[in-house]
Amino acid sequence: GQALLADADPVTGAAVPLIAQKPLLARAYANLEGVASVADVDARLFVRDAGGTVHQVESVNGPITLNGDSIEGDARTTLNFLVDVAWLTGSVDFWVEIDPAGRIAEANEGNNTSSPITRVFQPGKKVRIAWVEANPGVNREIAQNGDSDLRKFYPVGVNDVEYFFQPGFDQPLNALLSVQNYSDYFNALNRFWDRMTHEGRWVGGRPPDRLYGWTGGQPSGLCGVADASWAGGRGRVAVGYALDCGAETFAHEVGHIFDNAGLRHSPNQPPQQDRNCVGQPAGPEPGYPNYPGLATGSIGVTGFDATRLQLLMPGQTYDFMSYCEPSWISPFNYNRIHQGFGPAAAVVSSNVAAESAKLLVSGLVYTGTVTAELDPFYLIRSEVGTEPSSGTDYCIELRDADNSLLENRCFDLGFVDVETGLPSDVDGFSLVVPYPQATTQIRLTHDGAELAARAVTANQPFVRLTSPTSGAVLAGSDKVTVTWNAADLDDDALFSSLAYSTDAGASWLPLATDLTTTSYVVDLARLPGSAEAQFRVSASDGVNTAYAASGSLEIGFIGDSTLTVSGKPPVASIRTTARQVEPGSTLILEGTGYDLEDGLLPEEELRWWSNRDGDLGRGSWLQSTLSAGRHKITLTVTDSDGGTDTATLSISVGQTEQKIYLPLLSN
Repeated sequence: GQALLADADPVTGAAVPLIAQKPLLARAYANLEGVASVADVDARLFVRDAGGTVHQVESVNGPITLNGDSIEGDARTTLNFLVDVAWLTGSVDFWVEIDPAGRIAEANEGNNTSSPITRVFQPGKKVRIAWVEANPGVNREIAQNGDSDLRKFYPVGVNDVEYFFQPGFDQPLNALLSVQNYSDYFNALNRFWDRMTHEGRWVGGRPPDRLYGWTGGQPSGLCGVADASWAGGRGRVAVGYALDCGAETFAHEVGHIFDNAGLRHSPNQPPQQDRNCVGQPAGPEPGYPNYPGLATGSIGVTGFDATRLQLLMPGQTYDFMSYCEPSWISPFNYNRIHQGFGPAAAVVSSNVAAESAKLLVSGLVYTGTVTAELDPFYLIRSEVGTEPSSGTDYCIELRDADNSLLENRCFDLGFVDVETGLPSDVDGFSLVVPYPQATTQIRLTHDGAELAARAVTANQPFVRLTSPTSGAVLAGSDKVTVTWNAADLDDDALFSSLAYSTDAGASWLPLATDLTTTSYVVDLARLPGSAEAQFRVSASDGVNTAYAASGSLEIGFIGDSTLTVSGKPPVASIRTTARQVEPGSTLILEGTGYDLEDGLLPEEELRWWSNRDGDLGRGSWLQSTLSAGRHKITLTVTDSDGGTDTATLSISVGQTEQKIYLPLLSN
């Protein structure tokens, strides 16, 4: 088995799929005949991959002493094998030989080799998730490794997950994430997504499936929340605290938005009835199985954590979509994810036409007072199509001087707190709509009745970027103050937006929006370097109506600054948490390499080294058997400019960590 040591869900009967290149534990069961105990029992596993090559695998825990038949719930009574993930693709045969060295005297030596069994490994789900720092004080080490539980829980192979920092979100929200303000976080992340889609360039050159905002600080009743489609959201962003439980929260919140349906909470008992639970979710998944003899919300079968070589028993482990600990994934949700992970970007229109003007609109709607709060709107130009209407309840209408409808986009809002399942009195929206030149008014309506409106004023704002000046050379570690002048003949309040380009203006990273000042401090250490860097400032009077018919991108802004920003070194990160392993056992080494200019570094640019055993190999995932003793493991990553970074890990093989205590001195 892989994440789950079961062929099927014991209640629904649904098969648990085997996933290509996902860590797999094979267990050999032995039965005793005529004796009560046998010592020195070992075995060897044979694996014939899809290409016909036969591989031998030694057990990670043998030899063992059997005091009876092997027991499924006790890994000490089975001989266990960790199979190289490279062999796990397509149709694979397995068989095992007990006592391969012939150390145990037997009456019949001819029945020690099992018949082969065949298993088919299906492709895993491809998952691409970008992350940003949504407010100050984010623990970046936790954020960089925030996908570790998702990789364990989800039906994904070791190379199926792309998880990366997306530069550009440089305007963190100052208020701590809470049940009162998570709609503000959703709006900020969705606006960032919309601007990236139409003007920016995502890391790797294509949009992520989902966007996650990490937050700093200490939570007060809310560790994370997702803008789930089933609750009326866009189904593409989530946010959570970067704490010790951050990886589990990340997997949980992404579960809510893994596709248009998303995962609901798994049911569990209230804390008064089950002390392992911290709350009881409202509106849980009605189809979640009730596993006989186990607590509500149990995973139902034995789980397997490959990174720790640990079995997770169903009587003590809950589904990760519940509110209980410890958690793992159930076959029910494993199958749900395997059947459905899809890209959120797929809903964008495929009608890519000539560059045209579009309007980025966003705001909040309050049900208690039946009012709306509109954000400043921004005109942009892009060749990317706009999303069609996704509902009917609320509409953005663009009308001309005769009140004729020129364009509209409609949507629904859920007003549901995803985590509690209770009604919410506020919900947000963010979308991009076509902008006809004749537009004189933008209205937000609910069932045809106007909630809010904004008129298009006669004059376009003026803005001029004053610093940094063209040709400036800036160190990649600098903080630079960008300044500009802005004015409006209509005396409208102005809101500025700042963007950064690494390709001489071909694409833009949105840094900050809705600025009411004429300066902003940018931390270049969090942005990719470039010899063709530019800053761009735009100004909005609420609706920026000026745009160039020639498509020159002069949409309510004038001025940019071309400069050189030095490149940045890569960042190495080790995910492996083990500090001690038994001699002869397999150690899983997992790490990543990221570069602000290159994005995720290729497998061949990640090199592992032991100060005792030398070169261990290359890649983001390795299985290694280290010699006895204390090892300093080093991961070295190299970017396309030849820059390097290292991360280290201390591992003891067969040695117990010892602490030396010095005697206290007193007068």
